[in-house]
Amino acid sequence: QCQEEKNAYAALEQKIISLRHELKLSDDITHDQHRDALKRELAGISQTLDVIESEQDQLKLLEQAADQAQTTLNEVRLLITALTHAQELLANNQQQLQKLSEQTHIARTHLSELQQQVDKLSSERKQLLGDQNPDKLESELLEALASADAVLQTALQQKQLAEKQLHNNQQQRQALTQQLSERQQKILTAAAAFNSLLTQKGFNQEADYLAACLPETERLQLQQQADLLRQQGTELNALIKQSIEELDALLRQALSAESLETLQQTLLDHEKQLNQLQETLGGLRRDLHNNGQAREKQKHQAEKIDVQKRELERWSALHELIGSADGKKFRNFAQGLTFELMISHANQQLQKMSDRYVLLRDKDQPLDLNVVDFYQAGEIRSTKNLSGGESFIVSLALALGLSRMASRNVRVDSLFLDEGFGTLDEDALDTALETLSSLQQEGKLIGVISHVPALKERIGTQIKVAPGPGGRSTLSGPGCSAI
Repeated sequence: QCQEEKNAYAALEQKIISLRHELKLSDDITHDQHRDALKRELAGISQTLDVIESEQDQLKLLEQAADQAQTTLNEVRLLITALTHAQELLANNQQQLQKLSEQTHIARTHLSELQQQVDKLSSERKQLLGDQNPDKLESELLEALASADAVLQTALQQKQLAEKQLHNNQQQRQALTQQLSERQQKILTAAAAFNSLLTQKGFNQEADYLAACLPETERLQLQQQADLLRQQGTELNALIKQSIEELDALLRQALSAESLETLQQTLLDHEKQLNQLQETLGGLRRDLHNNGQAREKQKHQAEKIDVQKRELERWSALHELIGSADGKKFRNFAQGLTFELMISHANQQLQKMSDRYVLLRDKDQPLDLNVVDFYQAGEIRSTKNLSGGESFIVSLALALGLSRMASRNVRVDSLFLDEGFGTLDEDALDTALETLSSLQQEGKLIGVISHVPALKERIGTQIKVAPGPGGRSTLSGPGCSAI
């Protein structure tokens, strides 16, 4: 409708322009009636224009209302979209509410079951512990756990040593197995050769050969006699050969021109020389026999020396391990056993104070002490490069371990610490005091001698020493009174 009104208005404006043009042209026309008709028509058109202008004002109002309605429509659409989204959220929330209700029901059921378990555990705890203090029982269990941990560490170290020894034994076993295999092969070869020799010598089996063998002593004597006879035969053959050569030389010589007396005298001289040579030969044989006896004695003496050498090696090994002229090695060995036990007790006390350190014996110096630092990837440190606070904690652990060792024979109810607290920082001081406090709760009397002001606030019972004139001092505190 607005568009039609606009089109009509445009047509009327076009018609007004046309009529005004005709009116202008009509000024030159003398016919008044036609001019009046035009004026009347123009007046009617003007009224129509006024009506149209009024309608245009209403049209503008309608357009404004239409714009406002469009804006409201857009808002209504946005509200509808929001309502749709809210309905979807409401549906989701209802679903979640349903799930939460189900979870709440399940949780209540689970809570009821847990409450039943708690009641059951409480009943079991009451049956197990009764009226015992759980904290005290937990402390005792922690001490037992620390002791078991120390035993476990010792067992682990022994396990490592045993594994190393097992590895060495396995290697030695492989070597011995290989040697045994080689020797078995040699024995088989020797046995085959021995059986072949038995067959060649006319023996059916080894028992026949053993039955035919002479006793060892008799065989050795015959062997010695055979060697002696062989040597004597060699010497006699040499003399015979020499005599034959001399006889041949004499036979090749011309007859002597000397007289019979001279030849007889020469013969006598040769016989004397022969007797002297025979006596010399007898002496040599006697010396040879004596030499054989001496060699036999030397052989027996060498066997005795070998036995003594083996005994000496055994005692030398024992001397190398624990022996010395001043007894230092054995003393270090015995002290090392006690030192190992003291380190075990000290580690148990050290675990109560700090989880950072574990004490360990030095492998090269059995009576020296090293520290395993777990805060530095398990590095093994010497006690010589510990700080003042670290040295105090280690020393305190060793003292407590030593007192625990002594308590097996003598009851140790008191412990006095002289100074050392000045090197501790706040955390280390708290740790040391908590450890001493736990010892006090066990019924031990702990005495601390110190000038550190921070200890005054933490130790309730104090005996103060006030210096006086003339090198005298005054004691004040519980149990102190002037005479």
